[in-house]
Amino acid sequence: MRRGFPWMLAFALSVGAGEITIDLKNPAYRNGILYTDEGGVIQNDDIRIQARHIQYIHHTENKEVVQKIEAEGDLLIQYKGRAYAGDALEYDFMQSKGRVFGGKTFASLWYVGGDEIELMPDGSYNVKNATITTCENKDSSWDFHAGKVDVTKNELLSAKKVRFRFFKIPFMWFPSFKLNMKKFKEPVLRYSINWDKGQGPRAMARYQLFSWQEFALFARLE
Repeated sequence: MRRGFPWMLAFALSVGAGEITIDLKNPAYRNGILYTDEGGVIQNDDIRIQARHIQYIHHTENKEVVQKIEAEGDLLIQYKGRAYAGDALEYDFMQSKGRVFGGKTFASLWYVGGDEIELMPDGSYNVKNATITTCENKDSSWDFHAGKVDVTKNELLSAKKVRFRFFKIPFMWFPSFKLNMKKFKEPVLRYSINWDKGQGPRAMARYQLFSWQEFALFARLE
């Protein structure tokens, strides 16, 4: 039976993972699972999860406390000072680890996304089937693609077997790729074409081959 009036459930729970604040709209409880399909927020000192569909799981299994959350729909996550968006989330409060499916995050000028983002306890993360670009749109005109990308909590990105793609078509391949996303804010690829030269058109391109900590290396072609 549908409830006549919406209502909110908000309380703080302190167990093995520390104090967890749960704020759900029209929740229901069944078999150790507190859930809602009408939106809510769950958070502690490390993470804040906001979504339309939320399942909070809390029970004892083999004498061990299980505290997990599954969320999807209008999903927004703030974890260790970083924001993530995605299709779905699985997060373990006891291990301070989680996975964002169809996820994306942002650092300085860079957008990093992929099929799955694994959130680590120290604030670092890794991305499977990853794309790296400065374009905000989902279908960007260019990107770097790698099977896996590792990013430290200090915004140092490293990847292997990287392809540079233009409109999803691979143009260049690199055995490895490293990037300091926080320090160097200039575009990785910069190009221009000038048609008003007496000897014909002139094209120029500059590509950032490598950046790490306080160092950056560029290649230039005219």
